[in-house]
Amino acid sequence: TQSTNMARSTTAPGAGPKPNNHPSVDNVRGHAVVPVNVLRRRKATEQVKVERNEKLALERARKPKKVAGTLFKKASAFVQEFRRAKASETRYDREARRNCDVEVDGKVLLAVRLKGSKGIDAKSKKVLHVFRLHEVNTAVLIKASPTNAKMLALVAPYVKYGAPTLKTVRDLVLKRGFACVPEEGTTKGPKLRVPLSSNQVVEDLLGKHGMVCLEDVINELHSAGPNFRETNQTLAPFKLNAAASAGAKRAPDSIRRSAPRVADDGVDPDSIDAIVERMN
Repeated sequence: TQSTNMARSTTAPGAGPKPNNHPSVDNVRGHAVVPVNVLRRRKATEQVKVERNEKLALERARKPKKVAGTLFKKASAFVQEFRRAKASETRYDREARRNCDVEVDGKVLLAVRLKGSKGIDAKSKKVLHVFRLHEVNTAVLIKASPTNAKMLALVAPYVKYGAPTLKTVRDLVLKRGFACVPEEGTTKGPKLRVPLSSNQVVEDLLGKHGMVCLEDVINELHSAGPNFRETNQTLAPFKLNAAASAGAKRAPDSIRRSAPRVADDGVDPDSIDAIVERMN
């Protein structure tokens, strides 16, 4: 009893029990404690996700890729292709039966492609490739000859051609003239399009052929001079704008054949000069 009384006397009045500094089950250093079973469940779920993603990637790699284009065609599509091929063969036979002597006006011909490649046959596509008419609304100058005139007649549904005037050739060269120049250090591969913006460019590219200015190029192209091929191959095909009247409603064939269209100024709107003027 005496020792108890002494202990009570030494305890400060109002002092409570000492705080417990040992960590509890639910909190360690201020962070919530996650049970072990929850951690195991999380790890198992992550493992399942990884295995599933690997399996899907393997299935995608083994799965054949879809073929671009139409996998199913209706019977009407085959009938349309057959009729188109038959019409092309008939047109080729008609052109072959014509007279071999073809009259060509002028020294050069200007051909403009006005129709795309939809439904085009292989022979027409090859002729367009020879004349460098790969895209719609492009124009090229071709040396006038019976052989070239026959080849252009084969692709008449896709191009419009004729003998251009000096004014048309000058407008094309000055406004749409670009040269195809290979990259430095390479002889093959894609070429760069360099605009004919000055006489210095012409002299650098065609000076070895005696041409030092744009007027020399224009005269060589229009007159089909001795260096016409080298000059024409140096120039890129002229890229024109889409014709403004491309979607206009046309008159019936009987009316167009019996009464040719003539503009107010007396110029045929279907001539190659009028077409290029609208598209340039």
